[in-house]
Amino acid sequence: MKSPLSVLIVDDNQDVLQSFSLILRHSGYQVETAEDGIAAVDKTSQHHFDVVLMDVNMPRMDGITAFRKIRKFRQNAKIIMMTAYFEEEGIKSALEEGAFGAVSKPVNIKKVMEMINQAAMEPSIIIVDDDVSIGTTLARLLQLEGYQTYAVTSGAEAVHMAMEKAFQVALIDMKMPVMNGAETAAKLKELNPRIANIMMTAYRDEAHDLLATSREDVARLCIFKPFPASDVVQLLDK
Repeated sequence: MKSPLSVLIVDDNQDVLQSFSLILRHSGYQVETAEDGIAAVDKTSQHHFDVVLMDVNMPRMDGITAFRKIRKFRQNAKIIMMTAYFEEEGIKSALEEGAFGAVSKPVNIKKVMEMINQAAMEPSIIIVDDDVSIGTTLARLLQLEGYQTYAVTSGAEAVHMAMEKAFQVALIDMKMPVMNGAETAAKLKELNPRIANIMMTAYRDEAHDLLATSREDVARLCIFKPFPASDVVQLLDK
């Protein structure tokens, strides 16, 4: 029997701790709580949690500082930031440094539970292709292989989603309207320097020109359409 996912909720608001704990426990999660960043660092140093829900603004030690301290001894910790001020610079920095995602307060508990489950199913992949059939078909095939996969149809959609979630891999079509693949890859890299961008194209000649306009560290490699899904799976396994 599979063990329930363990979640640490960190918030200085007792009402939030109690209500979140009650809902998550009722939904089958194993839950512990911490009232500030110091307690969160102490608990995560002693126990492994599948996911940490971390409030940003707290006394004694704020969530961003706690996040950075935890990542020093648990580099793969899945931490979801919670804040009432989603545009603050600290959230962007946390996402760039490897936070799994961020949610704005008041928190949608259904969305949080979806993110908890997503964190447990890593690695997560985003497919960016203006051809809906290609994106959805590839996403389904990768999901069957056990990858947490999302498909969007534009660079703008990909950037918006990446602001809330740290993807490990992006499969990006090079020839798209408004924001092409190279521009999309650069934006995703700015949001998450650890992301591995893999470009996709059916136009071999244009691929060289588009890749030449981007920095060397933006895109890892390029694969040419049409390609069997097994080729992508082999790349992801590497």
